[in-house]
Amino acid sequence: MEKSNAEYLENFISTNISYEANTCKYTAKLPLKDDHKQLPSNIDIARRRTENVVRRLSNDPFLLRKYGEIINDQEKRGFIERIDNTTTSTKHAHYVTPHSVKKDSATTPIRIVYDCSCRQSNDTPSLNDCLRIEPPILNDISTLLMQFRENRNDVVTDIEKAFLQITLDEKDRDMKRFFWLKDSTDPTSELITYRSKAILFGATCSPFILNATLLKHLREQSSHTSETHLYGVYVDNIIAGFDNTTELLKFYEESRALMTKGGFNLRSWASNCTALNDLATSQNVNDGNNCITVLGLRWNTKDDRVSFGFKPLSMLPDYQITKREILRRSSKIYDPLGILSLVTVRSKILLQDLWTQKLGWDEQIPDEIRPQLHSID
Repeated sequence: MEKSNAEYLENFISTNISYEANTCKYTAKLPLKDDHKQLPSNIDIARRRTENVVRRLSNDPFLLRKYGEIINDQEKRGFIERIDNTTTSTKHAHYVTPHSVKKDSATTPIRIVYDCSCRQSNDTPSLNDCLRIEPPILNDISTLLMQFRENRNDVVTDIEKAFLQITLDEKDRDMKRFFWLKDSTDPTSELITYRSKAILFGATCSPFILNATLLKHLREQSSHTSETHLYGVYVDNIIAGFDNTTELLKFYEESRALMTKGGFNLRSWASNCTALNDLATSQNVNDGNNCITVLGLRWNTKDDRVSFGFKPLSMLPDYQITKREILRRSSKIYDPLGILSLVTVRSKILLQDLWTQKLGWDEQIPDEIRPQLHSID
């Protein structure tokens, strides 16, 4: 009989995650299916895909350099390691293919995601095909946001490179080999082989492993601060609130020590409390921005207001106001608490009216409907 998600999670925590006292880090095994097929060597297609990534990035030397810097940093931190194919066994080696995802950030314009769905052929499995798809058990986001606004002093922080801080069991590392340039500044240099030593972005099980590891760590600490973390964690974000400054500052100090025991560094602290922001700044872990994102909502820590960011439709030129644009913009409004329901329901009613008129997706809306745009801005 198939185990429930909760049962499997508890079993995984007790049998597949271990704590290494000498490194103060957790090691996890991959949650492989019991009946998974033998992973083939997909070295040929992995090499070709990597060459395509290099070719594409070489058109933008800045992104190629940033990509190489990330690889070098991951190797320096021990998240990945170079291996020599002539001295290591390739019998059970399987390759994932790294590719870049652009980010809206000046310091980190790209993120490397490893494609664990790379198959040698249509009739052979990928790594993701062999992994159990277990959803992480997360706190309810609406409850977190409600609790976040209940207290006088609120605080948010996140775990630096959370996935990478969890060590991958050595027996599973050859299933996560990949190629990259020997010289990241030269797109014509040879490809060399790396393998993962940590949990990487791209595997279907990565969020589950992170969730399970954090639960194991926080449960075993058994303190008021760890309890606060248990009820305030969402993936790699921690949200908490307190009635007075003393409790808030105590939480800050104890949280950093608590998470350091598990190899996790809490960074980007932000609060509506000046005393905590000053303390975090002195220890180089302050977010540094007055306006930050808290689970998708904008929070101005200076005036302690939550807001939503979107460009009013009525400000667009007439030729851009179409059914497609109205749907696109209304769908981008993230409102888990339903604060903007009065506005979003009007956009849905407007879209219903447009459907009854059988307008094309990119056809300008009729003049008689334009006044309704102001009601949804």
